[in-house]
Amino acid sequence: MPYDDELSFDFLTPTKVIFGLGATKEVRIEIRALGGEKTLIVTDEGLVRAGLVERIKESLGDLCVGVFSEIPQDSGVHVVNAAAKVARSFKADSLVSLGGGSVIDTAKGLAVLLKEGGNLEDYQGMQMLDRPQTLHVCIPTTAGTGSEVTFAAVVKD
Repeated sequence: MPYDDELSFDFLTPTKVIFGLGATKEVRIEIRALGGEKTLIVTDEGLVRAGLVERIKESLGDLCVGVFSEIPQDSGVHVVNAAAKVARSFKADSLVSLGGGSVIDTAKGLAVLLKEGGNLEDYQGMQMLDRPQTLHVCIPTTAGTGSEVTFAAVVKD
């Protein structure tokens, strides 16, 4: 693929990583430092059953307005749109995704919808967003996709 003289861009991925035993206890501090007041936890049923979501709810305290846990493996557009309805009903201004790539990517799509409105289908493509999106803190539970440190999201249509 040839690149013409007009091609130029800036690339910046300002990702802060907090690692170590008990790091999830800092999620409230991070959300508050970034201005979040009403946080929705985005996760899957397996992590609810494992008790991990309760730990995050405890850490967030009164900042937690709810949990959306209906995320399947290889999430789809319909899931992101459903999550947006739930998040809007809670008036969420921030997200904590707890899970693997499907959970994180669903939350990334949700972050766009909370800021921009509409449905996820309205934002297919690249370079369609020109402002910061909804606050989103990731707590990855897998070491595979790297979704927590990239701007891209993979969601089935």
